[in-house]
Amino acid sequence: MEMNRFEKFFVNREMKGRGNLRRIRRGLEAAGAKDVRDVLEIGCGIGTVSAALAEDSGRNVVGTDYDPAQIDSAKRRYSEHAGLRFQCEDATRLTFPDASFDLAIAQMVFHHIPNWPAAVKELARVLRPGGLVVWYDHVIPARVAARFPKSIRHFGLCTPESLAQAFGEAGFERVRSRSAGPFFVKFEDTVYRKSR
Repeated sequence: MEMNRFEKFFVNREMKGRGNLRRIRRGLEAAGAKDVRDVLEIGCGIGTVSAALAEDSGRNVVGTDYDPAQIDSAKRRYSEHAGLRFQCEDATRLTFPDASFDLAIAQMVFHHIPNWPAAVKELARVLRPGGLVVWYDHVIPARVAARFPKSIRHFGLCTPESLAQAFGEAGFERVRSRSAGPFFVKFEDTVYRKSR
């Protein structure tokens, strides 16, 4: 699902990208990740996080987004090179070979993917054994989701339970998880490791 202009204005801020980068680094530190070489970012937007990670320790980073305009913006802002590429991708049907990445990042993107469980399966497919997912997005408490099931499905929102179940069924274990926010919607910050 493509974002409207208001959403793009909100998510394409440099300050938001720096905050996302801090969250990713905390997640990697908590997971004890040292040998992260190949990185996939789902929903890279204007490329701030992908570009910064490519500068860290010589990582190879592919920033992807469903929206071609976002990819065009990322390419204008940051020069592509051997360690940094941007390309259009559908998170539910990635074009990468199996076991291509050590780390996948999905921050504030799953609520734009109506069939987000398919995206979880794709992340499992493209990650190597022991690979990590740094995931941050909205989650809806089960009691709220039960009251608005059509909206939840339409917007691709998930409950903490449905998220944990989808990642578990795809062969991930939770390394670390934190959530915060009001009673009707929370933000979950989770790191998953591919266990099989």
